[in-house]
Amino acid sequence: MKSVMLAVVAAIALPVWFGAEAQTVVTRVTGEDLVRYVERAGHTVNEVGTAEIPAVTVAAPGDFIYLIQGNACDEVGCQGLKLLARFDGASGIPIEELNTYNYNVPATKFWKSEDVMGLERYLILNGGLTEENIVYELQTFNTIVPRMVERLKD
Repeated sequence: MKSVMLAVVAAIALPVWFGAEAQTVVTRVTGEDLVRYVERAGHTVNEVGTAEIPAVTVAAPGDFIYLIQGNACDEVGCQGLKLLARFDGASGIPIEELNTYNYNVPATKFWKSEDVMGLERYLILNGGLTEENIVYELQTFNTIVPRMVERLKD
């Protein structure tokens, strides 16, 4: 019994001794949540959607605009997030290059429709992500998209 009590005390005390902070785990998001994550990422909210599905148009550093949208939504919130960037002038990029990219980089997906190209990243919240991870994903998306677009245009 003493060893069980010692284990419980250690499990509670060790994070405090090492300065660990409890992080909020997110399993559903609302439009208000999206605005908060965008602002924490250091990006600017351009427009907030008014539809049943939460969406925020975002201006990120470097003249880059993207959309963050809730997916798999119900009256409580959304269990998924889609990050989407669109670019004009994609007519010179062969679909084979986009397919190769999609095969080699499964965390994101490029698509093309006539003269428009898009890059998407989907985050599943079932089981939870920390708020810090969601903010990190937004910052990373802002870094990856311009690099990948330039790489494909070369």
